[in-house]
Amino acid sequence: AWANDGWLPMWAAPKNATNVRVRNSSGDIHEPVHFAQDLSGEEQPAFSGWFKPDGHKGYMEVNNVKAWMPL
Repeated sequence: AWANDGWLPMWAAPKNATNVRVRNSSGDIHEPVHFAQDLSGEEQPAFSGWFKPDGHKGYMEVNNVKAWMPL
């Protein structure tokens, strides 16, 4: 089914801060979204996931991400 609609499985998504388009389990599409992770807990609470700009010079996590495609 992936090849038919252009969406790719999340295991194949870039995890190097590249911005991509994602679709969540509700079918909502978000862009630009990038993977970010910091598990140290030194500067802020530990995090790992897919994030998009929140419009306030910060980022918000996009939950239940199921598929992605390049921008």
